[in-house]
Amino acid sequence: MADFLDMVHKESKEEGEKFIKMLRSNKIIKRLLPNESEDFALDNALRSFDHLTKSKEFQGSIKGAYKRKR
Repeated sequence: MADFLDMVHKESKEEGEKFIKMLRSNKIIKRLLPNESEDFALDNALRSFDHLTKSKEFQGSIKGAYKRKR
């Protein structure tokens, strides 16, 4: 695992850490249901994932990971 992390760009690591902090502080909320739940619906899971990826926090994290100083 350490070898893989050594290959990751420093800015990507920092953006990943910011994303994890947003999850932990509930700025971004994970919605989890076990797959064996009778209430689990793929359509709902897709909508939740789509909602997450459209959030400004998530998009900012992704943009920051790809933003490079030139």
